[in-house]
Amino acid sequence: MTLSIVIPAFDEGKKISRDVLAASEFIARHRLTGEVIIVDDGSSDETATRAREGVIPSEVQRTVIRNDIHRGKGFAIRTGILASQAEYVMFADSGLTVPFENALKGLRLLQEGTCELAHGSRRLPGSVIHKKQDWDRKIISRLFHEVVVRWMHLPRHLTDTQCGFKLYRGDIARILYSECLTEGFMFDIEVIIRAVNHGLRIEEFPVEWTCDRDSRISIRRSSSQIFNEARFIRRALFKPKNLHQT
Repeated sequence: MTLSIVIPAFDEGKKISRDVLAASEFIARHRLTGEVIIVDDGSSDETATRAREGVIPSEVQRTVIRNDIHRGKGFAIRTGILASQAEYVMFADSGLTVPFENALKGLRLLQEGTCELAHGSRRLPGSVIHKKQDWDRKIISRLFHEVVVRWMHLPRHLTDTQCGFKLYRGDIARILYSECLTEGFMFDIEVIIRAVNHGLRIEEFPVEWTCDRDSRISIRRSSSQIFNEARFIRRALFKPKNLHQT
Protein backbone atom coordinates (compact mmCIF):
# COMPACT_ATOMS: atom_id res chain seq x y z
CA MET A 1 0.00 0.00 0.00
CA THR A 2 1.42 3.39 -1.01
CA LEU A 3 -0.40 6.07 1.00
CA SER A 4 -2.44 6.30 4.19
CA ILE A 5 -4.34 9.56 4.73
CA VAL A 6 -5.35 10.26 8.33
CA ILE A 7 -8.07 12.85 9.00
CA PRO A 8 -8.65 13.84 12.65
CA ALA A 9 -12.15 15.14 13.32
CA PHE A 10 -14.01 16.66 16.25
CA ASP A 11 -17.62 17.75 15.67
CA GLU A 12 -17.01 17.90 11.91
CA GLY A 13 -20.26 16.27 10.82
CA LYS A 14 -20.91 19.01 8.25
CA LYS A 15 -17.50 18.67 6.60
CA ILE A 16 -16.20 15.14 7.02
CA SER A 17 -17.99 13.46 4.10
CA ARG A 18 -16.38 15.97 1.70
CA ASP A 19 -12.99 15.31 3.28
CA VAL A 20 -13.33 11.55 2.86
CA LEU A 21 -14.44 11.83 -0.76
CA ALA A 22 -11.65 14.28 -1.66
CA ALA A 23 -8.97 12.14 -0.01
CA SER A 24 -10.14 8.90 -1.60
CA GLU A 25 -10.53 10.47 -5.04
CA PHE A 26 -7.01 11.86 -4.77
CA ILE A 27 -5.64 8.38 -4.09
CA ALA A 28 -7.63 6.84 -6.95
CA ARG A 29 -6.91 9.65 -9.44
CA HIS A 30 -3.17 9.19 -9.09
CA ARG A 31 -3.44 5.40 -9.17
CA LEU A 32 -2.02 4.97 -5.72
CA THR A 33 -2.94 2.07 -3.51
CA GLY A 34 -4.18 3.53 -0.29
CA GLU A 35 -6.52 4.06 2.61
CA VAL A 36 -8.35 6.89 4.32
CA ILE A 37 -8.48 6.71 8.12
CA ILE A 38 -10.90 9.02 9.93
CA VAL A 39 -10.48 9.39 13.68
CA ASP A 40 -13.54 10.84 15.41
CA ASP A 41 -12.18 12.29 18.63
CA GLY A 42 -15.28 11.95 20.80
CA SER A 43 -17.59 14.15 18.74
CA SER A 44 -21.03 15.10 20.05
CA ASP A 45 -22.49 15.21 16.54
CA GLU A 46 -22.71 12.57 13.78
CA THR A 47 -19.13 12.87 12.56
CA ALA A 48 -18.45 9.11 12.63
CA THR A 49 -21.74 8.30 10.90
CA ARG A 50 -21.14 10.86 8.16
CA ALA A 51 -17.59 9.58 7.68
CA ARG A 52 -18.92 6.08 6.95
CA GLU A 53 -21.52 7.35 4.48
CA GLY A 54 -20.99 8.22 0.85
CA VAL A 55 -19.63 6.26 -2.05
CA ILE A 56 -15.86 6.36 -2.54
CA PRO A 57 -13.66 4.62 -5.15
CA SER A 58 -13.78 0.88 -4.54
CA GLU A 59 -10.01 0.50 -4.60
CA VAL A 60 -9.58 2.82 -1.60
CA GLN A 61 -9.95 1.40 1.90
CA ARG A 62 -11.91 3.42 4.46
CA THR A 63 -11.53 3.02 8.21
CA VAL A 64 -13.45 5.04 10.82
CA ILE A 65 -12.16 5.00 14.39
CA ARG A 66 -14.25 6.61 17.12
CA ASN A 67 -12.83 7.63 20.49
CA ASP A 68 -15.41 7.49 23.26
CA ILE A 69 -14.20 10.74 24.80
CA HIS A 70 -12.49 13.86 23.46
CA ARG A 71 -8.74 13.45 23.98
CA GLY A 72 -7.21 16.05 21.68
CA LYS A 73 -5.94 16.44 18.13
CA GLY A 74 -2.56 14.92 18.93
CA PHE A 75 -4.18 11.79 20.33
CA ALA A 76 -6.49 11.49 17.32
CA ILE A 77 -3.65 11.75 14.81
CA ARG A 78 -1.50 9.34 16.79
CA THR A 79 -4.37 6.84 16.80
CA GLY A 80 -4.77 7.12 13.03
CA ILE A 81 -1.08 6.92 12.21
CA LEU A 82 -0.55 3.87 14.42
CA ALA A 83 -3.44 2.18 12.58
CA SER A 84 -1.95 3.01 9.17
CA GLN A 85 -0.38 0.41 6.91
CA ALA A 86 1.11 2.26 3.94
CA GLU A 87 4.65 3.03 2.86
CA TYR A 88 3.87 6.73 3.29
CA VAL A 89 1.41 8.33 5.70
CA MET A 90 0.02 11.82 6.00
CA PHE A 91 -2.51 13.73 8.04
CA ALA A 92 -4.73 16.53 6.82
CA ASP A 93 -7.02 18.79 8.82
CA SER A 94 -10.73 18.48 8.17
CA GLY A 95 -12.26 21.18 5.99
CA LEU A 96 -10.06 20.88 2.89
CA THR A 97 -8.04 23.95 3.85
CA VAL A 98 -5.22 22.51 1.71
CA PRO A 99 -6.24 20.68 -1.50
CA PHE A 100 -4.98 17.09 -1.54
CA GLU A 101 -3.17 17.68 -4.84
CA ASN A 102 -0.58 19.55 -2.78
CA ALA A 103 0.43 16.24 -1.21
CA LEU A 104 2.21 15.26 -4.43
CA LYS A 105 4.96 17.76 -3.61
CA GLY A 106 5.59 16.22 -0.20
CA LEU A 107 5.28 12.69 -1.53
CA ARG A 108 7.93 13.46 -4.14
CA LEU A 109 10.35 14.68 -1.45
CA LEU A 110 9.89 11.42 0.46
CA GLN A 111 10.14 9.17 -2.58
CA GLU A 112 13.32 10.88 -3.76
CA GLY A 113 14.90 10.36 -0.34
CA THR A 114 15.29 14.09 0.31
CA CYS A 115 13.80 13.75 3.79
CA GLU A 116 11.83 11.50 6.12
CA LEU A 117 9.27 14.17 7.10
CA ALA A 118 7.69 16.56 4.58
CA HIS A 119 5.68 19.46 5.99
CA GLY A 120 3.30 21.72 4.12
CA SER A 121 4.00 25.39 4.76
CA ARG A 122 1.83 28.45 4.23
CA ARG A 123 4.84 30.76 4.53
CA LEU A 124 7.14 29.72 1.69
CA PRO A 125 7.56 31.90 -1.42
CA GLY A 126 5.53 29.49 -3.58
CA SER A 127 2.59 29.24 -1.17
CA VAL A 128 -0.80 30.62 -2.23
CA ILE A 129 -3.22 31.97 0.38
CA HIS A 130 -6.79 32.13 -0.91
CA LYS A 131 -8.35 33.36 2.34
CA LYS A 132 -6.18 34.90 5.04
CA GLN A 133 -6.49 34.56 8.80
CA ASP A 134 -8.06 37.38 10.78
CA TRP A 135 -5.33 39.87 11.74
CA ASP A 136 -5.40 39.01 15.46
CA ARG A 137 -5.13 35.26 14.83
CA LYS A 138 -2.31 35.88 12.36
CA ILE A 139 -0.32 37.93 14.88
CA ILE A 140 -0.82 35.34 17.62
CA SER A 141 0.24 32.53 15.27
CA ARG A 142 3.43 34.37 14.25
CA LEU A 143 4.32 35.11 17.88
CA PHE A 144 3.65 31.49 18.81
CA HIS A 145 5.98 30.31 16.05
CA GLU A 146 8.83 32.61 17.09
CA VAL A 147 8.54 31.76 20.79
CA VAL A 148 8.33 28.02 20.17
CA VAL A 149 11.24 27.96 17.70
CA ARG A 150 13.46 29.80 20.18
CA TRP A 151 12.35 28.16 23.42
CA MET A 152 12.12 24.61 22.08
CA HIS A 153 15.23 24.95 19.89
CA LEU A 154 13.50 23.93 16.67
CA PRO A 155 15.33 24.03 13.31
CA ARG A 156 15.37 27.62 12.07
CA HIS A 157 14.55 26.58 8.50
CA LEU A 158 11.04 25.52 9.53
CA THR A 159 8.61 28.33 8.68
CA ASP A 160 5.25 26.81 9.63
CA THR A 161 5.23 24.18 12.37
CA GLN A 162 1.43 24.18 12.77
CA CYS A 163 0.23 23.64 9.20
CA GLY A 164 -2.20 20.71 9.31
CA PHE A 165 -0.82 19.00 6.21
CA LYS A 166 2.19 16.76 6.83
CA LEU A 167 3.61 13.61 5.22
CA TYR A 168 6.02 11.02 6.57
CA ARG A 169 7.79 7.87 5.62
CA GLY A 170 5.36 5.38 7.08
CA ASP A 171 7.78 3.33 9.18
CA ILE A 172 9.27 6.49 10.67
CA ALA A 173 5.86 8.02 11.42
CA ARG A 174 4.68 4.93 13.27
CA ILE A 175 7.82 4.93 15.45
CA LEU A 176 7.75 8.67 16.20
CA TYR A 177 4.05 8.75 17.04
CA SER A 178 4.29 5.61 19.18
CA GLU A 179 6.79 7.52 21.33
CA CYS A 180 4.75 10.72 21.59
CA LEU A 181 3.11 11.66 24.86
CA THR A 182 1.36 14.91 23.94
CA GLU A 183 -2.34 14.59 23.17
CA GLY A 184 -3.23 18.20 22.42
CA PHE A 185 -2.19 21.14 20.25
CA MET A 186 1.58 20.78 20.81
CA PHE A 187 1.91 17.31 19.29
CA ASP A 188 3.44 18.83 16.13
CA ILE A 189 6.27 20.30 18.19
CA GLU A 190 6.94 17.06 20.04
CA VAL A 191 7.14 15.11 16.77
CA ILE A 192 9.57 17.66 15.31
CA ILE A 193 11.83 17.57 18.37
CA ARG A 194 11.83 13.78 18.47
CA ALA A 195 12.61 13.66 14.74
CA VAL A 196 15.54 16.05 15.18
CA ASN A 197 16.84 14.03 18.14
CA HIS A 198 16.71 10.91 15.97
CA GLY A 199 18.76 12.59 13.27
CA LEU A 200 15.87 12.67 10.80
CA ARG A 201 15.50 15.22 8.02
CA ILE A 202 12.52 17.59 7.74
CA GLU A 203 11.77 19.59 4.61
CA GLU A 204 8.90 21.95 3.82
CA PHE A 205 6.95 22.43 0.62
CA PRO A 206 4.61 25.27 -0.40
CA VAL A 207 0.85 24.76 -0.31
CA GLU A 208 -2.37 26.45 -1.34
CA TRP A 209 -4.33 27.32 1.79
CA THR A 210 -7.73 28.72 2.69
CA CYS A 211 -8.37 29.83 6.26
CA ASP A 212 -11.13 27.86 7.97
CA ARG A 213 -12.93 30.32 10.26
CA ASP A 214 -14.73 27.32 11.79
CA SER A 215 -11.51 25.88 13.26
CA ARG A 216 -11.85 23.95 16.53
CA ILE A 217 -8.42 25.10 17.77
CA SER A 218 -7.58 28.49 19.22
CA ILE A 219 -4.13 29.39 20.54
CA ARG A 220 -5.70 32.22 22.56
CA ARG A 221 -8.31 30.04 24.30
CA SER A 222 -5.86 27.19 24.90
CA SER A 223 -2.80 29.22 25.93
CA SER A 224 -2.41 27.72 29.41
CA GLN A 225 -2.77 24.17 28.10
CA ILE A 226 -0.25 24.88 25.33
CA PHE A 227 2.28 26.26 27.81
CA ASN A 228 1.88 23.24 30.09
CA GLU A 229 2.31 20.87 27.15
CA ALA A 230 5.45 22.74 26.06
CA ARG A 231 7.00 22.39 29.52
CA PHE A 232 6.04 18.73 29.59
CA ILE A 233 7.72 18.10 26.22
CA ARG A 234 10.97 19.73 27.34
CA ARG A 235 11.12 17.42 30.36
CA ALA A 236 10.12 14.29 28.46
CA LEU A 237 12.76 14.20 25.72
CA PHE A 238 15.22 11.36 25.74
CA LYS A 239 18.49 10.31 24.11
CA PRO A 240 18.50 10.29 20.29
CA LYS A 241 18.45 7.25 18.04
CA ASN A 242 19.22 7.36 14.33
CA LEU A 243 16.05 5.73 13.00
CA HIS A 244 16.62 6.69 9.35
CA GLN A 245 19.73 4.54 9.26
CA THR A 246 17.75 1.35 10.06
